[in-house]
Amino acid sequence: YEVFPTEGKFDSEFHKEEKYRIQFSNSGIDSLIHMVYGSAGVDFDVEYQREHVWGMDEKVALIDSIFKNIDIGKFVFVRRDWNYEGKLYEILDGKQRLTAIIEYYEDRFPYNGYYYSQLSSKDKWAFKNHGITYGYLENPDKKSIFDAFIKLNTCGKPMDIKHIEKVKKMMNEIE
Repeated sequence: YEVFPTEGKFDSEFHKEEKYRIQFSNSGIDSLIHMVYGSAGVDFDVEYQREHVWGMDEKVALIDSIFKNIDIGKFVFVRRDWNYEGKLYEILDGKQRLTAIIEYYEDRFPYNGYYYSQLSSKDKWAFKNHGITYGYLENPDKKSIFDAFIKLNTCGKPMDIKHIEKVKKMMNEIE
């Protein structure tokens, strides 16, 4: 009570009724693979998603991050109604990353000269068990899906390339 005095007004009402809630879980990449290939399936081509825009450099950089045990960000899905005719999930956030993961898993491109099927058992285990966070909206309406997509893709500010170059220079000076 001394640190945060209880004097003053307590009538703020910032929290509104929830239109949707993203439930997050921690797991491994194998969970994402199971979602894509399992009986539920993942729809990558929903109307609000952009096309596949990552080039090979971005895909290889993602796989490099996985093998170096670096966080690759959260994935968000929409879980459709169980009676939906078609794939149960649609990708809301992480389409480019999930596409790269699946393409590597399907041997569509190599990492450091190795396709996924050529990896040692240890490296396959490390890939599939790389820790990820994923969440989903349960059967939201279209407006809530669009709202969540906009919020997930507009919060924050991308890192300035000049700052990235500055840190790269600092790193090179150490070597």
